[in-house]
Amino acid sequence: NELLKFKKENGHTDVTPSDDRRLYGWIKKQQYLCKKLDRRMTPERIERLKSIGFDPRECHQYKKEKPKSIGFDQQQQVLSEKKLCTTSDSHAKKWDCQFNELLKFKKENGHTDVTPSDDRRLYGWIKKQQYLCKKLDRRMTPERIERLKSIGFDPRECHQYKKEKPKSIGFDQQQQVLSEKKLCTTSDSHAKKWDCQFNELLKFK
Repeated sequence: NELLKFKKENGHTDVTPSDDRRLYGWIKKQQYLCKKLDRRMTPERIERLKSIGFDPRECHQYKKEKPKSIGFDQQQQVLSEKKLCTTSDSHAKKWDCQFNELLKFKKENGHTDVTPSDDRRLYGWIKKQQYLCKKLDRRMTPERIERLKSIGFDPRECHQYKKEKPKSIGFDQQQQVLSEKKLCTTSDSHAKKWDCQFNELLKFK
């Protein structure tokens, strides 16, 4: 029924993984069963499949095209170019995706000062753009810098993302601050536990 529905919507049965991964897997299984003469692939099922334009005995349309016979050097060159192209496309898509996330954040919040508590992944991406810009990395192209600047974020200006340095204080003051902080935390913890137990007692009563 799913294959029949696909045929009606698209006019063919050449399902690909990008169309429907589950249906594609089912089709591959029918071809495999037919090839192995499995008893589950009955003549009735074959005829039903053929009636909608799909013959499981003909698998050529789903086979990968065999590469032409070429020398070792040519193979290495093709693989290298393919890898470079795929990597570049992948990086470009990821960059565009993160840029759109930053643009979305800007529209929702009115600024691009993303913090880890806002979105840890987007914050990390922003830090990376600043790092690439600082190192004059070729991936940080003038076009990308202009796109970022167009939404109010200049990767060359990192001051707004720097952590505020603690003021220099003496050893005694440091010990006092730590002691007060520990006391406060412990007191808060005890208070919460007490309140919790009190509520339990109140509930029991």
